[in-house]
Amino acid sequence: MRIVHLLVATAAVLAAGCASSRPPPAPVAPLVGPEAQTVKTAYSNALQCLAGHVRGQDYAPPRVAVGLITDMTGAQDRDNGRKLTQGATLMAITALSEAGVRLVERYDMGVIQVEMDYARSGLVRDSDRVVRSVKNGELQGADVYIIGGLSEFNPNIRSRGVEGFGGGTTSRSGSLTLGGGDYVIDVALDLRMVDARSSEVLAVRSLRKQVVGREIRAGVFAFLDGTVVDIGGGQRAMEPVQTAVRTMVDQIVFEFISTLYGMGASPCLSTPAAIAEARGRASPVLTAGPLAQSPTNIAPSTAARPTLPTAPAARRLAPRPTAPFTYRVRTDAPQTPAARAPATPPQTAVPGASGQRPAAPAPIALRGLSPSGNFQ
Repeated sequence: MRIVHLLVATAAVLAAGCASSRPPPAPVAPLVGPEAQTVKTAYSNALQCLAGHVRGQDYAPPRVAVGLITDMTGAQDRDNGRKLTQGATLMAITALSEAGVRLVERYDMGVIQVEMDYARSGLVRDSDRVVRSVKNGELQGADVYIIGGLSEFNPNIRSRGVEGFGGGTTSRSGSLTLGGGDYVIDVALDLRMVDARSSEVLAVRSLRKQVVGREIRAGVFAFLDGTVVDIGGGQRAMEPVQTAVRTMVDQIVFEFISTLYGMGASPCLSTPAAIAEARGRASPVLTAGPLAQSPTNIAPSTAARPTLPTAPAARRLAPRPTAPFTYRVRTDAPQTPAARAPATPPQTAVPGASGQRPAAPAPIALRGLSPSGNFQ
């Protein structure tokens, strides 16, 4: 019995040694799909065309920020989570960049805030001998910003299908089935552009996009010499829902920026049908703010266009001069605190007094930048 145990132990050791001496298996090559591509929508070329107009202006372009564009539909399923993208804000930032707009970050200020906190504590350096300091006015201010949300998700506004079946009547006959169908879902997006200084809503736009899916099915069932044959196949395709959201974001950004810069939509739209659609569409919906005074309000073709000022809203909303609001005292006047004091109204004669009080000196003429940015 002891000999049997010894033989079993010896066999186990030999087997372990053989297993350890085997070469490791070759790694499995992962499946490689198509290469990454630049994301394009129907409005990508129009945005790039618009960028040439934006960069060609003779004034400082307004700084644009993007706020949170949220999914307000609440649409989700148990297995895959949210049905609509949570990245509409990032899509808007990309669209504005393609349009050549001057962007300032407001969506994720976490790193900037940490850097400023560290700089205030003296923990950040820009070089071996230079410690970073935080100065007033270092961050660029936004002149306008875009905000909004995904407002509708209608999962099945229409579905339809058809089925066909054919076969023989004998026990050896086969059968054929064919079927197909389509279905439509609906997504809506609402965005607005706001003046960052006055909080006035400058433009509002609401779009909806229908997303179409299709399905085709086919099957064969037959007896062949006592063998049962059952073959089925099909194909299902659907327009990407998130790409539909990006297309709506690109379109609204194109309309906002082209309106902001006083540019009609037609020069940058590639097809005559798109140009006719833009001319016949009252969009974006402009309020009574500065943007409403821009000549690019795309009115319906049947309505007469009002006579509007020629200056685009972008010029009126352009950044103020970067110099701080300071007064410059005339060089022929003493630069004393009294020179900056508010002017005192001239004193008049007091009845019954033994004389007149000396008149106050004339106020010093001050020149500088007003809060509105005008030199006066």
